Amino acid sequence: MAIYSDRDIKLTTNGDLALSSIGDIAIAESPESHIQAINFVLKTDLGEYAPRPSVGANLGTMIGEPMSEDNLAVAESLAYRALISNIYNKEDIDITVLPMDEHRAICVVQAEGSYIVSGLLTNPDPLV
Repeated sequence: MAIYSDRDIKLTTNGDLALSSIGDIAIAESPESHIQAINFVLKTDLGEYAPRPSVGANLGTMIGEPMSEDNLAVAESLAYRALISNIYNKEDIDITVLPMDEHRAICVVQAEGSYIVSGLLTNPDPLV
């Protein structure tokens, strides 16, 4: 299990900048930063993020495709490759893509690891 220490600007659930109680831009601790990064990578197709065109899962290519077992496996593979190449060690991540209906699926990510929070090593329950 790896130790993760990344901190980033805190975002709202809509992707807007979050502000601290005194009006500054809020900073997210490592676990929260990783959840934000997972969401960003999964919602981004390759080439869409100009600073790093190699970031993205390309799940947009699956839009409109039937959620067959083969397509679910492709989506899972795309998500897994994107997350282990950008954020997590392969031992710390588990991804399951579940069909919601004929053309929609949900990607469930479980991430394990130790995190540096406020300068201290923590071992939280897996992030889901």
